[in-house]
Amino acid sequence: MRIVTKVTLALVATTSLLNACGNIFVNKGGFHVEGRTMEFGANIANEVIVRFVGQKQTSNIMTNLDKIPQDQILSWEYKNGFVGRGDEWRPSFTLDGLNEKGVSVSFLYAPGITTYPEYNKKDKRKVISAYEMPIYILTMADSTADAIKKIKKLQWVNAGFEIYPGQYVKNVPMHISIRDKSGNSAVVEWIDGKTVINTNAKNVMTNSPAYPKQLKNVAKYSSLKTTNTKMNKNFEKRFINYKTIFNMPGARAEQTALMGLPADFTPPSRFVRGTVLLDNMIAPQNSTHARRQATDILGAIATIGVNYSDLALWYTVKDLDNLVVYYQELYFFQSPTKLIARDPATGFTTYDLKDIDFKTLPIGFSKEYKALTPKEAKKLTIKAMPQ
Repeated sequence: MRIVTKVTLALVATTSLLNACGNIFVNKGGFHVEGRTMEFGANIANEVIVRFVGQKQTSNIMTNLDKIPQDQILSWEYKNGFVGRGDEWRPSFTLDGLNEKGVSVSFLYAPGITTYPEYNKKDKRKVISAYEMPIYILTMADSTADAIKKIKKLQWVNAGFEIYPGQYVKNVPMHISIRDKSGNSAVVEWIDGKTVINTNAKNVMTNSPAYPKQLKNVAKYSSLKTTNTKMNKNFEKRFINYKTIFNMPGARAEQTALMGLPADFTPPSRFVRGTVLLDNMIAPQNSTHARRQATDILGAIATIGVNYSDLALWYTVKDLDNLVVYYQELYFFQSPTKLIARDPATGFTTYDLKDIDFKTLPIGFSKEYKALTPKEAKKLTIKAMPQ
């Protein structure tokens, strides 16, 4: 469904401060299924997009083009096809996707920690907008390791970004998870003007703080294991009525063992909740079981819409082994305070990448996505996104 709603930058700024996307990876038992929630207070990435081998793209940087030699801006031809989430009016950008090689990306909000690099004329690597990392990886990388190699060969820079038709922003704080069908993951962030690659990443990503701090915090909950049969000394004094509940008649060890698991919707707590639940769940018995587990964990980390700013608009579940993507639409904004709630009975829509001929460009698809020229970009009003 292609519906573009007029949205003010003030609304985007407000909703972005409360944005609460989450990403989890069922990565055990030989299965590799990723899930992602998309929370935002305005419609974004409403459409399923498909891109094909042989399409071409030039990085659309928009800002500081007078400082960047035009022959240094990256142009590339797609090596892989993919299915993802985006908007057809903004064809060279995606927030989420899975390519035909089993490489998956999720682009999530990271406020308060993100500072993008500015163009460095001493750096002779090709230049590309940081916002185009998802589509570049999907169209060019064969694995997480390959993606990391390719990322290091380019100069990723701050850029302008068309967030809604005719509305341009910069400094939109994002970070990205990269996962593949071997189970290898990485998280890329832009910290203090540098591209920071966290290799051998774990199975959860939410929002701020920076990924290493999330890992440090989640380590404090490593004693929460369903195999524990005794009271947890790390939590018995921190959890209200711990002893009373632990000794309650009928209480089972697999339930009381997780007392102390945070239940709020802050990014660190959702990171902890996703990690502890993933670590404690049984190994999936088959692909269907792994996909079911992914949707169960998504329900545990998604926000529930206590206001209009933190609604989960859609879920995605990506089966990296079988190259199948599942999307479930949850809400659509008719206006900032009027919602269209999707009927739960509609469930997930399936896209099997194996059924798509990515080497044949369908009628109506562009052969090339061109960037704005310096003259065109100079006419734009590009506002900084409040952090």
